Amino acid sequence: MGFNFQSSHCMILLVCLLAVSVLAMVGFLNNVYAANNMTVGTNMSMKANASATMTGNMTKTMTGNMTKTPSIPNIPKILSPLQQLKSGVTAKSVQCNAGLTLIIKAEDSSPACVTSQTAQTLTARGWGTAP
Repeated sequence: MGFNFQSSHCMILLVCLLAVSVLAMVGFLNNVYAANNMTVGTNMSMKANASATMTGNMTKTMTGNMTKTPSIPNIPKILSPLQQLKSGVTAKSVQCNAGLTLIIKAEDSSPACVTSQTAQTLTARGWGTAP
C-alpha cells in the first residue's frame, strides 16, 4: 500500500490546470457570443429596449455636450458696488444683483449689496441706511 506523493501532486496540478482552461474557454466563448449579439436591432427583446434607450440618451447627451456650448441666458453682469463706485457711479445709484438690497455704510458712505434680512440687521445696529 504505497502512496506516491509526486504522482498525486502532479494529478492535482493537472486537474487544476484543466479546470482553469475550461473556465477560460467558457469565458472567451461567452464574450464572443455577446459581441456577436450586440449589433443594433438584433438584441433580445428585453435588452433591445434598455439598449435603445440608453444609447439614444447617451448619444444625444454626449454629442450635444461635446459639440455645442451650452446656451447661457444673457443675464447682464452687474459690477460689484466698489467697482461701480470707482467707475463714477454715485453710492445711491449703485445697482445690486437680483435678490440683494443696496445699503449705504454710515461711517464712510460706501455702498454694499446685501440680502434684505442683512440690510434690516445692519440698519437696526446703526451700521448703515437704505438710500
